[in-house]
Amino acid sequence: MISTQPLFSQDHAELITEKYLRSEFTFHESTKMKYSECIEKTHMTCTYVWGVITPKSEKKDLKRTKNGLAPDGNKLMIIYAKATKLADFERVLATYRDAKIVEGVGQKSVWSQQRKQLSLITDKNLIMHVNVEMKKDPKQRQAEMMARMQGKPMPKKKAETNDGNKEHVISIAKHVLNQL
Repeated sequence: MISTQPLFSQDHAELITEKYLRSEFTFHESTKMKYSECIEKTHMTCTYVWGVITPKSEKKDLKRTKNGLAPDGNKLMIIYAKATKLADFERVLATYRDAKIVEGVGQKSVWSQQRKQLSLITDKNLIMHVNVEMKKDPKQRQAEMMARMQGKPMPKKKAETNDGNKEHVISIAKHVLNQL
């Protein structure tokens, strides 16, 4: 696993561990945490990547990281931004066309299906954007390919890909909030 220290007074990278991800998502036997990094971009951004590790994937991932990219795999990204008041969050939300209020997460939170992202502001005016991108399960890809070849309707996708992982994202946000 590749890891760097964040430029944060509190070590936000440690808020999400492989053990936690294993409790939140289904990990296959050969799935491991590949990458955990918190860096200051425009705002503090924490990226966590997990997936199957094979000799071929390790080589590919090494190339990606040498080029400044995260390894290939499932990805959780949390962006943190300091606000001074709730109105700062309202300005952020003005760019959302499909924001739906989510109760019980932070001072105020919204889900965007289009962005597949939960955005929230805490009582201490910390804005967080939480997003999960899941790679298709290899068995799901194989079933879809077989259906296309046979001219059949596509098999139903798992719920976690249909809703943009909304329930996982909300659970992750609550997990981070409980530790701040």
